[in-house]
Amino acid sequence: MGSAFRLARLVAVVVSVGFSYGGFIGIFRSGDTAGQKALGCGLLVGLLLLHLYNCVRAADGRRPTAWQWTLALQAVLTGAGLHLFASTWYGNTGFLAAAVLLLIRPAALAWAGFAVIVLAQFLSGLEVRPTVWDAAYLAVGHTAFVGLALYGVARFADLVRDMERTRTALADAEVTRERLAFAQLLNERVGTSIEEVVRHGDAVRESSDPPAVRERLSASLATEDDGDLLVYGSGELVNCLIKHELLDELKLFLHPVVVGKGKRLFADGIDTTAWCLAGTHTFSGGAVVLDYRPAQPPAA
Repeated sequence: MGSAFRLARLVAVVVSVGFSYGGFIGIFRSGDTAGQKALGCGLLVGLLLLHLYNCVRAADGRRPTAWQWTLALQAVLTGAGLHLFASTWYGNTGFLAAAVLLLIRPAALAWAGFAVIVLAQFLSGLEVRPTVWDAAYLAVGHTAFVGLALYGVARFADLVRDMERTRTALADAEVTRERLAFAQLLNERVGTSIEEVVRHGDAVRESSDPPAVRERLSASLATEDDGDLLVYGSGELVNCLIKHELLDELKLFLHPVVVGKGKRLFADGIDTTAWCLAGTHTFSGGAVVLDYRPAQPPAA
């Protein structure tokens, strides 16, 4: 994935840590003992780490390994914090709400789970807030808001990933379109002749009479327009043409790279001494074009 997706994932992490910061502040400002505060901070750290594992999406978009167990553990930590620290834990339930929306399938079941978490926060809020409206504010203004915000940034990262994939697919499609256009043009100009070559291919390959092969191929490759017929690559075809003395020119591109292995350029039985170097051209990058011509012109 590209830098845009990595940046989107970083935003998801920063937003998650930002929401947890408010939870830590609530714990430290509470009237609980030092031991209770340490326990609350430990629960919140574990909750944050589980949320990052469950909800900061991978590049392939798949749910994390063993997500059922990590989601269950996240639910246990959320429930423990809600029970032990009801007066300060209300925003932290949003982490679980976001994880449920991102991990549970189908979507209807995920939204049902989201509603259950918001309801649980509302019922817990009734124990520590004087009015129903205050409890509803904790459930909606904190749990639901945090859950939807974390869900939103995670889905935004998914959107960035999909856009990058679409851009790559469009570029590949454009390359394919250009290749098809070139293939169509090539077929229009020499396609009929190539069909003739393929039709007579076995006879050409098995023939031991180079002049007869050359005459047959020349008839097969006859086109309305005069010009050169070029072959790029295709080692087997080139070796066959060399064997039957059907090449007028051979250009070899020599790159300054040591591979150490690979296919041989010339097959067994090819007489490489029948060619002489007619010219060279060196490019700025170090590549050299070697232009070879037959030592004796092919038989007409």
